[in-house]
Amino acid sequence: MTTSFRLFLMMVLQLAIWGAWAPKIFPYMGMLGFEPWQQSLVGSSWGVAALVGIFFSNQFADRNFAAERFLAVSHLIGGLALVGTAFATSFWPFFACYLIFSLVYVPTLSVTNSIAFANLRNPAADFGAVRMGGTVGWVLVSWPFVFLLGANADVEQMRWIFLVAALVSFVFAAYSLTLPHTPARKDAPGIDKLAWRRAFKLLATPFVLVLFIVTFIDSVIHNGYFVMADAFLTNRVGIAGNLSMVVLSLGQVAEILTMFLLGRVLAKLGWKITMIVGVLGHAARFAVFAFFADSIPVI
Repeated sequence: MTTSFRLFLMMVLQLAIWGAWAPKIFPYMGMLGFEPWQQSLVGSSWGVAALVGIFFSNQFADRNFAAERFLAVSHLIGGLALVGTAFATSFWPFFACYLIFSLVYVPTLSVTNSIAFANLRNPAADFGAVRMGGTVGWVLVSWPFVFLLGANADVEQMRWIFLVAALVSFVFAAYSLTLPHTPARKDAPGIDKLAWRRAFKLLATPFVLVLFIVTFIDSVIHNGYFVMADAFLTNRVGIAGNLSMVVLSLGQVAEILTMFLLGRVLAKLGWKITMIVGVLGHAARFAVFAFFADSIPVI
């Protein structure tokens, strides 16, 4: 098995964990009777984990642990937290388990990238194909729920979104130990030891600042889509609950096709036009949802 393929499988497992629960978590919390403020608090766990990662956990892991061992421990803990999330039916235990999962999972998103860049012969040329594994994993993990969930799934069935994610986490924890050894990195002498402070200094570059603002707004839109899309498809459009994740995964299928074309599009249109077209794609999708909700073929 080539190194590139091993890293591809790493990305498949990494994003399959996320894709198993992300489309259904808010409908599931509604089924548990959580209030809107409670659902919002759970949803904010991901952002809290990302902020902790920026200022502490990402660099701490990168500088003090072999990356593959950090992945193994993180996904073992994350899998246990997901099991707890699956069986928690009251708010505070659910929130605590999900917060623990978020805190250990979010840093692994950057750690998997670090492992890939450290072990690919030509990262600039090969990383795109490896990263595509994450998109494939998101698509693949949606299919078991066609059989695990009913058209109108109850709480007992819906907890499978976390149990499947936990199973993938345990598999990934074991698989991580087979990945190429990637030792802890040391800071080069003479540079700021706080990576986040070096990153913030890049915002002084106008292009980077504009890109930061655009991606921030785009992320808000994208997160809103994930919060509302599943409930919209099942409650408004009328798609069966066990098929909604497969329908949503069509976006990832399109992402795979886009990755194949992106290089040519960038070369022909440039970054600015490509970004504008991508953002307009969001507008087109929401326009379809707003005006063609009664037409399943259009959706």
